[in-house]
Amino acid sequence: MRGGHEMNTTNFYVELIVIGLGPFLCLVLVSSTLFAIDPATMIAFVSWGNFVMLLPIIYLLGIITDRGADALFDCCWESQMKKELSDDQRRAARCLILTKGEKLAELIEYGRSRMRICRGWAFNCPLLMVAVAVYALREGLDHSDLFLIELMLAVLAVAAWFSWRTLARSDYQKVKDSGKLLKT
Repeated sequence: MRGGHEMNTTNFYVELIVIGLGPFLCLVLVSSTLFAIDPATMIAFVSWGNFVMLLPIIYLLGIITDRGADALFDCCWESQMKKELSDDQRRAARCLILTKGEKLAELIEYGRSRMRICRGWAFNCPLLMVAVAVYALREGLDHSDLFLIELMLAVLAVAAWFSWRTLARSDYQKVKDSGKLLKT
């Protein structure tokens, strides 16, 4: 059991670093625009040694982004999914799963990790679209190149949102069904 908890903690750190890379890239683009620094130079600066030193910043950006995305998604979409299962019922079912169904808990946590990453990147992509547009306008990037980059980020945002929504619905159903199963 102890090893499983360590892995979950490690996964959570990695998850927040994956989410934090989006706002970090925004900061690189905005900084290179404001201070007229070539992004390639900034990216070259982020060698492995420097990257390790930047991990706390990326991790912090991941935490901030995750909380912001959670608040936005909860307000805009997740409340619709909560109609089937009240917060109290959901908490009770999750507690039951955590105490009586270790394998079920691992499966649900894996799904929730994917859900948080999708939610984070659905939130990150519009921010990146703005940062890329500001950088491109300042640097005079070709409009067809800008359009292609913006289109790819928009598609990624929609795909991440759709994946989050699918995973969230699945999570609600798994918690509900698993809670019922473990009560018996």
